[in-house]
Amino acid sequence: MIKQISEAKDIAISLLNEGQVIAVPTDTVYGLVCKLSSANGIKKIFELKKRPEGLALPVLVGSFQQAQELTKNFSDASELIKAYWPGALTIIFLRNDKYKDIDLGGDAKTIGLRLPNHEFVRQLCDSCGPLASTSANFHSTIPFETAQDIRGAFSESLLPLVVDAGPLSQTASTVVDITSGVLKILRQGPVKLDL
Repeated sequence: MIKQISEAKDIAISLLNEGQVIAVPTDTVYGLVCKLSSANGIKKIFELKKRPEGLALPVLVGSFQQAQELTKNFSDASELIKAYWPGALTIIFLRNDKYKDIDLGGDAKTIGLRLPNHEFVRQLCDSCGPLASTSANFHSTIPFETAQDIRGAFSESLLPLVVDAGPLSQTASTVVDITSGVLKILRQGPVKLDL
């Protein structure tokens, strides 16, 4: 089903709590999301997107507190967080050992987090916890711009809900890695950083 953002919250929360994958708008692109605690949901995101298993999924959080809980070195990013969160910046942190068994692909010692500047997504995170995520598209293709594009690519049996917020940009977030103690830009996006 496709639901307008104004009527989708309760359905989205219910499906996420069942371990389902849904498509939601963010402040950058449409994303495929599931609860971070849903191993089956995470596996399904990789399958839907045809994403290589070695490429880690980022995680959306609803608050600084959720981000801090998932990381070992949250304070190392304090200047970036103050300047760009909520917003279109994904920061790769050292992962809290408590969450090392969650298989997001890639390096189990790290975790990429973003606090989106999008109230709907933050409300989902507040209700369901952090959300494993990726842009709504097939691997190595540009993100789908509309809910209708997403529905055309993924059947309702595979993706039960697409939340429609109208056309969105096709530019995913900027990604930086702070795990070595030195800031590395892995992808330039809407947030422009210079080293």
